[in-house]
Amino acid sequence: MPELFPSTAAFALCAAIMVGAQFIYATVGFGAGMFAVALLAFVLPDLAGTVAVLMLLTFVTEITVLWRAWRHAELGLLIVLLLPITLGLVAGTYVLLLGEVHLLKRGLGLV
Repeated sequence: MPELFPSTAAFALCAAIMVGAQFIYATVGFGAGMFAVALLAFVLPDLAGTVAVLMLLTFVTEITVLWRAWRHAELGLLIVLLLPITLGLVAGTYVLLLGEVHLLKRGLGLV
């Protein structure tokens, strides 16, 4: 298994990307993952590891937001959204498991 961060400079750049992503999340309320994954995909060699680390870094934030906003949630809407979310997670996991990183990077570049 390759190292996630190929150099100290890559680590510093990734840290700056994550600070920017969390700033976006704090100001807008969403978009940290889209911003971070798109940029980290160009810096880090292992895209699957990148997504896993990003998930771990944002997990605490997401649980905190969910815990505080739960009483304001509309359960009917959450149930309706559960199907497309599940389909997207399965499709995204399948794409990551294919291992065609160069195709995924090109797709992220287009977006």
